[in-house]
Amino acid sequence: MSTRMNAVCLWVVCMVSWVASTGVSRGASAKGSIPENVPMGSIFSNYNYRGIDWRALHDPKNDAVLRACIGGAAGSDLAALKIGDLDERLTRLEKGKLIQRSDSGYSLRFPVVAGETHARLQASIRAAAAQMTPAARGIVKEIQAQLGGREEMLYHFVWSVVMDGDIAWKLLELHLQRSLQKDTIDLTTCWWLYPEHPFSVGTNGYPGSNGLLIITWRRSTPAPGEIHQMFSASDDSFLIASARREPIPTDKITDQLRSYGFVDASNHSTLFLIDLSSPLIPVLAQCSSRFVRLVTTHLDVKAIAQSLGVTPEQALVIAYHELCYEILGRLSAAGDLPIPQVTKDHPQDARSLVSFLPITSPAQQDQLNEMFNETVRKAMTEQRDR
Repeated sequence: MSTRMNAVCLWVVCMVSWVASTGVSRGASAKGSIPENVPMGSIFSNYNYRGIDWRALHDPKNDAVLRACIGGAAGSDLAALKIGDLDERLTRLEKGKLIQRSDSGYSLRFPVVAGETHARLQASIRAAAAQMTPAARGIVKEIQAQLGGREEMLYHFVWSVVMDGDIAWKLLELHLQRSLQKDTIDLTTCWWLYPEHPFSVGTNGYPGSNGLLIITWRRSTPAPGEIHQMFSASDDSFLIASARREPIPTDKITDQLRSYGFVDASNHSTLFLIDLSSPLIPVLAQCSSRFVRLVTTHLDVKAIAQSLGVTPEQALVIAYHELCYEILGRLSAAGDLPIPQVTKDHPQDARSLVSFLPITSPAQQDQLNEMFNETVRKAMTEQRDR
């Protein structure tokens, strides 16, 4: 290793140490940046992390405790809240993996991105998004060309399959693993972020014996669990009839199915079925691979990790979500990507946020796995050869 490389490594170590030593002051700054009337549960995000106590997170009586723990709270700080069952609440929040205890008191368990750290992150995100949006626009048009007659599904596929699907996340993981020169990495994490991006959105996938249900959701839309439960009622009769393209049995059609727009006047399902033989499948896979290549070219994950005072793995998950939201917003503002106006009060077009991939045999599952593996192999080979 040359002297120049030694100097660079020393500089990085110093920077990481400085970030770690200033974590409390950054947290304190974040605390003052989150308005008192903002529920702590509303600024919490989760990426495949298990064990969170969701009831405790969304219990309004815990908000004062969680807010006090931003940047760290000594026992005297928490006692000043005058909460009668404070010890019980602290125990539950700690067991629920929301706070952590140290010799000096309690702090939130996951990174907090607010105030100055949020501003720095958004500056990096906007710069990357500006460079990526023209190419992202081309990806959107390529997908749109495959939807003939069901263009209302465009937003769902761009976000939930291309940006937030399994191929994208596997490639992001492998790229970062190679960059960090690690044998394995773990991207599962949670984070607190304020303010929430106006185009933030999530994906829930529900694998079942009949196939994979994919649901796009926002805070304003019907909950994904509610839609899944609606479809799963009566032994999956709705999903089975949908996959077979048969009329839905009349005794299985609920008012909710009709009000959400999933059954037409002839009692047939309007649920979008992803046919394994459709050219849409390879197009979505290739578009996802190309999108990740853009991300790895324009998003400096290591620099963002230092700026936020988090690990590169956490930085990737946090920054990637914000980058996707920013690009979705830019595409929407330009008229390239209409976003379905589905709300809990007006759910009639909820079908535009849901798709179903029927998998009825081991051979079909093998076919899907091979397509996934081949796409990942090809993408990583191209990255290595660049």
